[in-house]
Order: sequence, then C-alpha cells, then structure tokens
Amino acid sequence: KLLEESGIINMVSAAASFAMAVIFGLWYRLKHAKHYHMAQLKKTMKSAFTLGKTVLFILTAAACYAIAVCMTLLIGYVMPDTLDQYLDMAKMVFEDGPITLIMSLLFAPIAEECLIRGLIQRRLESYFPMIAVLLIESACFGILHGNLVQGLYVIPLAMVTGYLSYQYRSVIPTILFHMLYNFMPR
Repeated sequence: KLLEESGIINMVSAAASFAMAVIFGLWYRLKHAKHYHMAQLKKTMKSAFTLGKTVLFILTAAACYAIAVCMTLLIGYVMPDTLDQYLDMAKMVFEDGPITLIMSLLFAPIAEECLIRGLIQRRLESYFPMIAVLLIESACFGILHGNLVQGLYVIPLAMVTGYLSYQYRSVIPTILFHMLYNFMPR
C-alpha cells in the first residue's frame, strides 16, 4: 500500500512541479524578462559561465551540499524523531526514480527559482537592503520545502542563489545552480 501511495504522491508532486514551472516560468518571462533581449541573455551566460566561474559554481554547490549534510546530522542529533520523519518521507518520495529525477532536476528548480528569486526577491529588493532580502527570501525558500529538516538545510543554497540572482539580474544562473545542487546524491 505504501508503494501505491508513494506512486500517487510522486505523480501529484511531478504534475504540481511541472505546472508551477510553467506558470512561474511564463510569469517571469512575461513580467521581468520581456525587456531581456537575447543579446543580454548571451552576455549574462558568458559572464556567469566562464571556466573559472563554472568551477566556482561546482565547488560552491558541493560546499552547500556539505553544509546540508552537516546540518542534517546536527538535526538528527538534536531532534532524532524529526529526522526520522523526514527520512521516511524522503524515502517514500524518492522511490519512484524517473518521475522524481525529472521533478527534482528540472521542474522544481525552474518553479522555485522563478517564484522565490524572480518574484519574491525582486519585490523585496525595492524595499530592503540586500542582506535583509537574502535572509527573507532564504526563509521563504526554506518554508516552501514544507518540512523542518529540508527547510533548514536549503538555507545555504537559498543564500547563494539569491546572491546569483542579484549579481546577474537573471534567474537563469540560479536555475542552473539549483539543478546542479539537486543533482548531487541524496
């Protein structure tokens, strides 16, 4: 029965992630990127993905992942029941290989980055200093993940992607960084 529930949960999650990716991706494209011409996109990509910066992106993603592992171990030490509940949920979600892989590597990064960095962060930048923006959008990103363990361990990822969005004025580098982070083993 658990496998049947897992399959249903994964299908619903995949459909929701796909819908969010489409909705927030279109919203971002129509609202913020409509004045963003192909020449600007090429310039951003060239600027963001030089060899040195690509290596730095990979190392930073690995560092975020290492911090997430340490935070998870700390949570397990301080709140073992909370970690057990998270691991049970994660096991159920990740049992359905291809659907989960597509959802976590493609749809979720697009949807989450367009929503958090493209919508929320852009709005916050008009009202707060950048450090406050990074703290608020990181908290929103953590809450979006829906559980304490993941909510805490994604904060370093949120800080980095928030900075990337600010630095490059685009969600493209943040989406690619988020995909790279999600590609790391769980």
